[in-house]
Amino acid sequence: MTPVEASIYLAWGLIAYGFGLWMWSWSKALPPLVRLRYQDCGVVIVFSANLALYALRGRELGFLDWLLVILGPLFISSALWRLIRTQSFIKS
Repeated sequence: MTPVEASIYLAWGLIAYGFGLWMWSWSKALPPLVRLRYQDCGVVIVFSANLALYALRGRELGFLDWLLVILGPLFISSALWRLIRTQSFIKS
């Protein structure tokens, strides 16, 4: 297994983990702020892994791929901004 193949498998695993965080936030009766933080963590992980997959695969990108490449950093930055802003409301 080459390092590129291992990185692709890792990216797919992270996408599954991010979707798992998102599904966990909807399946459990969590407080709204905690649910939002789970969703934001899932968004950051899924979009970051997706961008890594686009860089690693080396194939031509279609319209949806380019749309995700352009909008992905916007979703990542907005989710990180919300995670930073809501950190003070979470009890340690």
